[in-house]
Amino acid sequence: MKRPDADVIRDWWLKKFFNTTSQEVIEKYPKESANGKWFDYFKVTQAQYDEWTDWCKKDYLRKQCKISKSIIDRGWWSVFLQLAPSVIEDNNIDK
Repeated sequence: MKRPDADVIRDWWLKKFFNTTSQEVIEKYPKESANGKWFDYFKVTQAQYDEWTDWCKKDYLRKQCKISKSIIDRGWWSVFLQLAPSVIEDNNIDK
């Protein structure tokens, strides 16, 4: 079993949707990186969040790290709280 890597999980959505990495974010926003405020600068749509969730659970944690679905489901709250992108609220989307 491969150990999950937080940088891989976080960088997947940063690279895909914002063409950046967590290291670049830390360098650009050192103060915000210390308290997690930088997540507010890189919000995604609900569809993008769903795509990241699907990739993380199925492709990364299940296939690459060989973690069972039940363990992923039990511990998903931790991944969500620490590594998930913030989602743009519906009332903030220009119509």
